[in-house]
Parts: sequence; structure tokens; C-alpha cells
Amino acid sequence: MSNLLILSPLPIESGDITTSSQALNFPIDHLRDPQPKVIWKAATSGQVDIDIDLKSNTTFDTAFLGHTNADATATWEIRVATASQGAAYLGNGASILKSQSLLRADQSTDAPRPHGFWTGASTSARYIRIRINHANAPIEAGTLAIGQSFRPRYNYDWGAGRSLTDLSTTRTLRGGQMDVSQDAIIPNWRFVLGNLDDTELGTLWKITKKHGKSAPLLIIEDPDTPFDLQEAIHYGSFRDINAYERRNASKNRWEFTIQHWQ
Repeated sequence: MSNLLILSPLPIESGDITTSSQALNFPIDHLRDPQPKVIWKAATSGQVDIDIDLKSNTTFDTAFLGHTNADATATWEIRVATASQGAAYLGNGASILKSQSLLRADQSTDAPRPHGFWTGASTSARYIRIRINHANAPIEAGTLAIGQSFRPRYNYDWGAGRSLTDLSTTRTLRGGQMDVSQDAIIPNWRFVLGNLDDTELGTLWKITKKHGKSAPLLIIEDPDTPFDLQEAIHYGSFRDINAYERRNASKNRWEFTIQHWQ
């Protein structure tokens, strides 16, 4: 088991993300929208490239392509080039950072919108190419997040757990029947971090100030889990951010709850 991962996505400006294929009314710029149901869709099946220009050499170690329609055979790879190498270098096999592998982070999932997730050693690049092969249908995705993750030295404490927010309304009728208006059922994950050193505490404080309870981020319970990774991936915003508590000079406690965007 590895420690949890928190990713505050790098901003991608309009015009800095392009693709080799996009369907009418589903442009690649939709991946800049944080709402997962605002999707990009390729025009055809087969190989598709997504190119991103970060404007300058930028360090990152995590990429997330979420809320896709990827089937069990879909694959992806990640290529990178520095500012001095130029975008043309992405056509060189030496640019491959993550070699071709199955796109679904969890092949056992039956989720209708599976996620692609990769994390590895930090690298510095200006240009990033995500190459997808989806033979059976045009690929589509609702979320793209790239950046340098935060992983604390110690994992989250015992007591973490998942819960649900059911937006449906129910009413018991006079005859005893239930009148149900079915709305979304939204997953949440509550976790507590403790024993953060001052540097970790400062980094986490910057993330919480940036995102508050409205801007989305990505949290993975255990990036190396061999099973159930789809459910361990949380893309959404903080529902609760408790004040952190100092227990003594070297110990503290900070509790969060993230609520999914779906």
C-alpha cells in the first residue's frame, strides 16, 4: 500500500490544447472545463493524439484522463518534450515517458465512465502528448488533469471511509407507498492526515487555499492498489475542510471530505 496522492491540476489555457481528432460539438477545449459531463469526443475510432503546451518547462508526475468511454482494450501512452527540444520532438520514440499500456486504471471496473490514471517519477517538460488507441468506437473523455502531486510522508490515519450523498427525495404516501423522485447519488471520501511536518503542512495549506470548497482536484486513496482503483479515485471538490489541530510541536491532525463531481 502506498500513501494517498493529492493533485492540484496545472492550468491549461485556451489554444494550448489541441487534438488530431474531434467530433462536431465536442471540441478538445471541452477538456479545459472542470465539469466531467462537458466532454471531448474524437471524430473517429483508432489512434488519437492530445497535445498540450504548458508554455514553459514544468515539473509533473501525474496524469489523469477521466470519465471516459474506454473499453477494456483501449490503450494510451504519454510523450514529452522540453522547450529546447520543441514540439516536433514528440514524434520521436525517445520522447515516450509512459509506454503504451491499458487506459483503464482498473480493468475490473464495471463503471460506465472509467478513468485513466498514471503517476511516476517527476519530469520537466513543456510539451505533452497523450496518444490513445480506441479501436471499437471514438474515444471520449470529460476530465483532464496533469501536475505535480502531493504525497505525505505518512499515509492517512485509520478511520477514513466512503459515504454517499443521495439527492433524491422520498415521501410516504397515505396508503403506505413510497413516492420517490430519483436524483443523483454522489460518493464522498473522508480522510484524516496527521504527523505532517511543517513543509507538508505548508504545501497542503496552499492547496486548500487555492481550491477551497469549489475548485476541483484529484485525490487517490492508494495509487498502487491492485484492485478497486476506480473507486479509490476521487475527482471533485472539498465538501468539508476542518481546521488543522496542533497536538504538540511535531504532531497535528487535519480532516477533509471530498465530494465527487460526476
